[in-house]
Amino acid sequence: MADLAQCVYDCGCNLEDTAMTALGREFATLVLVSGTSDSTGETLASAVRRLEWERHLTVYLRPLDEAPRNAAPSDEAQLRLRAVGVDKAGIVAGVARVLAEREMNIRDLRGHVSPAPQSGTPIYTLSVLVDARGTTAAELEQFFAPVSARLEVEITASAEPSPGAS
Repeated sequence: MADLAQCVYDCGCNLEDTAMTALGREFATLVLVSGTSDSTGETLASAVRRLEWERHLTVYLRPLDEAPRNAAPSDEAQLRLRAVGVDKAGIVAGVARVLAEREMNIRDLRGHVSPAPQSGTPIYTLSVLVDARGTTAAELEQFFAPVSARLEVEITASAEPSPGAS
């Protein structure tokens, strides 16, 4: 990350927003970069190619078609959704579909597998932060009842502190 941040800085750009995480044995980052020069894209593309070669990284760079929406944290109330159950295909897809049908924006989604104590059974835990859109935690849990039953996962929801609260 230090090399990527330095590359962005050396190109006269600013890191506007970032998300970084370790995924398995890989490190992944998504960055929103801004610059003021007409040649910012070309300069950054050239520098990133060099960084890829020197550090054996894979970097995908593309300009935005329009100014980012919701670049700043939302002031809207948020809910934390948690799904826990034996690891199986379809958990993320089922949860994401219910949220999409209700046009609820996902702010953060994280999932991981860990062994259950004693048995070692792989347990999948999914945590999703969504804009509430006027929905209560109890209502959100009701929306997920069919998915919970079908996938045999426990799905709970709780209110998150307001993004603007300190």
